[in-house]
Amino acid sequence: MENNIHILPTDKPSGLYSYKNNLFLTTESHLHVPSMKYQNISITSDEEIKEGDWYLDTTVNVLFKNDRLFLNGTGYKKIILTTDQDLIKYGVQAIDDEFLEWFVKNPSCEEIQVDKFISGRYFLTNPIIPKEEPKQETLEEVAERLYSGVDRQVDRMLFINGAKWQQERMYSDEKVEVIVKDAYSMGRNNILIGVFNKWFEQFKKK
Repeated sequence: MENNIHILPTDKPSGLYSYKNNLFLTTESHLHVPSMKYQNISITSDEEIKEGDWYLDTTVNVLFKNDRLFLNGTGYKKIILTTDQDLIKYGVQAIDDEFLEWFVKNPSCEEIQVDKFISGRYFLTNPIIPKEEPKQETLEEVAERLYSGVDRQVDRMLFINGAKWQQERMYSDEKVEVIVKDAYSMGRNNILIGVFNKWFEQFKKK
């Protein structure tokens, strides 16, 4: 399933707003937060977009109403659930508050399974949250973790410089192979090169 949860800015009051790249539920106490920006959530489907349906053009992230029987183009997704009050007035199903509260706590969710009742109403199941790749520490971060404190600045500097020096002296498997083969081949001795190949495969770092 492709990304089917879309957060779109709006100039009208909404139940959600963003502030410093974080998403919040709107309450009375938040109405005067500087730089807050109202947002709407729309959930899309790969269902056929029929005349009168609302859809999202994902190439420009703009909402449209299909006033024609057929659409030409790609990147169109039918909107089946939303927080946009204008679309709700036209019959698009509203996203319930329970999901909004969950989503604010799990903003990295990009996909959610949508099932449909016989009555035509939708309900949401099985949210898919992408796994975050473990962050690799920089030399500076490792030094700070090992030698924290103002009085350990010299230790941190020595650790960083030592690690960089060691890194510069390290050779890859390919480099070691070239160096040793060059040494063996000085006598043009193919037998020795064959012995080296067996040795290198046996003892190289796995």
